[in-house]
Amino acid sequence: MSQDHNSGGLIDEALGWLVKVILRRWIELGVLLAIYFGYEYLDKRVGPIFSVAIIVVFISSLTSIGVIRRAVFGFLLRQSWQHKIETAIALSDSPLASRTPLVQNVERKGSCTKLTLRLKSGTTICDLERIAPELAVHRRLGAVRVEVNHRDLSVVYLKMIKGSPLSDCVAPWPGKPGEFRSAWEAIPIGIDEDGETVSVDLAEHSFLLGGEPGSGKSIMLANFLAYLVQDPTVHLYIFDGKPPELLSWKPLAKGFAGTDINAAIEMLESLHVLMKERYKILENLTVKKITADLEVPLVVVIIDELPFYLRNPDAKAAKEFYGKLQDLIARCRAAGIVVILSAQKPSTDAVPSLLRDLVSVRLAFRCSTSDASDTILGGGWATRGFSASSISLGDRGVGLILGESSVPIAFRSFWLDDETQSEVIDAALEFRDPSVSSVPSSSNPASTSLKGWK
Repeated sequence: MSQDHNSGGLIDEALGWLVKVILRRWIELGVLLAIYFGYEYLDKRVGPIFSVAIIVVFISSLTSIGVIRRAVFGFLLRQSWQHKIETAIALSDSPLASRTPLVQNVERKGSCTKLTLRLKSGTTICDLERIAPELAVHRRLGAVRVEVNHRDLSVVYLKMIKGSPLSDCVAPWPGKPGEFRSAWEAIPIGIDEDGETVSVDLAEHSFLLGGEPGSGKSIMLANFLAYLVQDPTVHLYIFDGKPPELLSWKPLAKGFAGTDINAAIEMLESLHVLMKERYKILENLTVKKITADLEVPLVVVIIDELPFYLRNPDAKAAKEFYGKLQDLIARCRAAGIVVILSAQKPSTDAVPSLLRDLVSVRLAFRCSTSDASDTILGGGWATRGFSASSISLGDRGVGLILGESSVPIAFRSFWLDDETQSEVIDAALEFRDPSVSSVPSSSNPASTSLKGWK
């Protein structure tokens, strides 16, 4: 009796498996049945050889038409990935196991395959995010990332990345020393996983760079500086909390502060005066913000090793620095002032969350934990496959940038060696306006007349 029961169970399982296969592959099975019955029909009339020949010629003729060929191969590719996704999800205890998303489109570019999926009722993008690590293991991938479609939440994008495409991709800085470049234009900072250039707009943005020591923050700052000094009108203010990291750029800066917290506060105060004067002029001109059309110099403030100033032994001075910096970042956007912050492991105790939340563009380089990565990018990104903790220790300059795009983008900053940096600095010293360089840090930047505003 027990043997009969076991046999019945095996038969039921086999029948269940067969039904699932038929439901999943009904189109392919239908095509095969059509070919079979077509062969049977022709075989009775012209024989087996001519039957095969006619079917081959017919199929070849259809697939020779570009539209049909692309449709057929696109369908087969989608069905192949549909089967792969179903197999991987079936091993999990997710609600997706019984309601597998439908693969609607497949895009391949380099080492990345991007799937467009439509979720079924009863499932959400959170379900897909939870099993992303399992998908990566099952498909032996370097990373699996989930992206949302804000116009239709039933549509999600699954980026499946093979290996680590940025590990062996070191691209040199593409600029040329002495070549003019407006800081109002987007500047290239690196390349993404598809080999495309990643660029950022400085104007109306603020930046936060975070990561472990040696992860690539200094190279990223050098990329920013190398382009900034190629615009002779840029007013550059540098706070070097980790000397002599940025000391070589001092001759090109209008203001420079080192580890003297009082000198740093003094320079922040002068920047506040400048911001107020610019807002007053905007009011007189009845315009809302400074743009490139006004021919007003862009002011860029770079603060390296921010926690040094915020956790200074002089608690009173540190609090004053924080208050002035927070106000500057909150109100400087329309005044044509850009703030770039850099910090090692910018946790809440090192960089207050209120200050981080004011920053519009965030760059996370290698972090030791997913929580540290989320501290830079924002909470929740690690669970969706965007974590700087997955970056290899030796991949200096590899990071994630979250700005105007809806999701973080993996990239590797351009490599700028010491020799090239020296060439850039020497060339910039020759053509930059002396009035915007080599000015002592104690000077008042507001005293400088604004070109084009008279």
